[in-house]
Amino acid sequence: MRKIQIFQHQLQGGFTRLWNDVQGRVSVLILSSTLSSFKLDDFLQVLAIVHKLTLIGEEFCSSDSMELHNSIKTQSSNYFTKYHTKCLDELRIFLENEAWTPCPVKNDFSILHLQEFRSLRHSIRNASRTLSSGASNDDSSVSGGTFYFSADSDTSCPFDQPLHAPPLVEPEDILQDIPDDPSGYYSDDSEDGHSKNTGYDSHIKQTSCLTNTSLSILRLCGKYLQMSKYLKLIASTVIYSLFQLFEYYLYIVYQFFSRDQTSGKIVSVTSLKLQSVLKRIKENLIHSHDSAAPINISDRVALAEISVEVDLRNPDTEFGLTERVVAVESLVFLSSQFQLLHNYLKCLLSDQTNNTLHQFYTQTMSVVTDLRKPVYACVAWKSVDTQQILLMMSRVDWEVSDIIEKHSPYVDYIVQSLQVFIKKVETVRDQSEVQFPSAVITVLWENLITLVVRVLIEGFSCARKCSSGGRALMQLDWVQLSTKLSEMSQLKLPLPLQPLIDSYLKAYYMQESALEEYLRSQFTEYSHRQLESLVLCSLVCQNDKKTRQRLLTQLEEQKSHDR
Repeated sequence: MRKIQIFQHQLQGGFTRLWNDVQGRVSVLILSSTLSSFKLDDFLQVLAIVHKLTLIGEEFCSSDSMELHNSIKTQSSNYFTKYHTKCLDELRIFLENEAWTPCPVKNDFSILHLQEFRSLRHSIRNASRTLSSGASNDDSSVSGGTFYFSADSDTSCPFDQPLHAPPLVEPEDILQDIPDDPSGYYSDDSEDGHSKNTGYDSHIKQTSCLTNTSLSILRLCGKYLQMSKYLKLIASTVIYSLFQLFEYYLYIVYQFFSRDQTSGKIVSVTSLKLQSVLKRIKENLIHSHDSAAPINISDRVALAEISVEVDLRNPDTEFGLTERVVAVESLVFLSSQFQLLHNYLKCLLSDQTNNTLHQFYTQTMSVVTDLRKPVYACVAWKSVDTQQILLMMSRVDWEVSDIIEKHSPYVDYIVQSLQVFIKKVETVRDQSEVQFPSAVITVLWENLITLVVRVLIEGFSCARKCSSGGRALMQLDWVQLSTKLSEMSQLKLPLPLQPLIDSYLKAYYMQESALEEYLRSQFTEYSHRQLESLVLCSLVCQNDKKTRQRLLTQLEEQKSHDR
């Protein structure tokens, strides 16, 4: 019996020596080859062969094939670094030539419809089941087990099996049925050559919002993930680079479509979380010529410049509203497709490298919808003539002795201006090829109301003297206006920033101690001049010069400390 065990051990050792000889020869071949000159599809073919070899080695003699892994890792790292740098630069060029018109994909479009995801569809669909069952995140969990030497195997050689999934019976079919002479370009990979439906209805709105650039990013996702599938050792690097494609698109959309805010000094609608993400992207990804810090330029990409063909100054198109909607909503749609990949990416990455994944999904992805406010504010705020409103408010007599029962003229002016604006927006929406999500109109209204509230507070603070009747008139104006705004926008009360203006108006009646605490707690919500005006006009300070001076001194100290 012992002799049999020794003989079996010797045979097993022979398997290992044989496999080490195989992987050694293949490793030499890989390291001596110039894979950097390969086209991507050819390089993926090499990766697929090496990946299959490692699986064969594991089944043949339980070898981890580290020599083979290390050789392909070295070549792959060099290849991917150059490839990703090229992709980032091409992405910049795409964005500079982007017309920001919707790419006419089918309304049920998904990344799984793309040919680049053909070999990944099964793994992506099964990823959620793999995680929920608690299975390990190895190749067998994601891509299925390997039984190349099983007695039940139908093939005499592992390489008799195809490296990729069999070709689709039908070509990629992601485009809507469109006329024979469509305008614009879509994608060379998407031209399937089949006949178009001449009964296409141009009035049907497109719900899946994609641009040519965002479609290109999704195609790159498929190619990057194919590399990750075969290259577990550099999967974290590939996936991090994949996230960079998304973040660059996000950053450029913000740069292109939110720089022309006309009321930025009065109010900011860019969330702190979005500002933080944009700052991180700029520091880690964007190449700045004026940066003094030493950087590796190959890790960064220059800012794209918006095409001169994209007109964001034409009032007839509401300052490029359709282009802005396509840009932002294509980013939102892109994020939804990245969400589909979340569980699959978890399976690819080890627990030690999951920090990148966690940061991307908890930080970057969470601010995508926040981009709507600063972008759509550039349209909404141009409809409000803030200077005219402030001028009309300055003409109101805030020192009236009697209670006024009718609101001031500036209220009607604001309402009429907003009615005209929304009517124009509806016209642009009806003429657009893409369906505006309800969030577009909602965010436009939120931006309008936010600006109106800030302008009203500014206008109220311009009154250096104000009687009780005048303060009552201010409250009447706001009640009338807020009621009308709620009806027009269909937003429920309280409106955006309503507590801010309510508390400002009520502070006029506060007692000394309450007003003192209010000034201290609200210092960041209002400007110094607005709080100063509140002190000058408040009931408690009108006849008490000492209290007024003390509170004004407190404001000055807070202002100095804030600096």
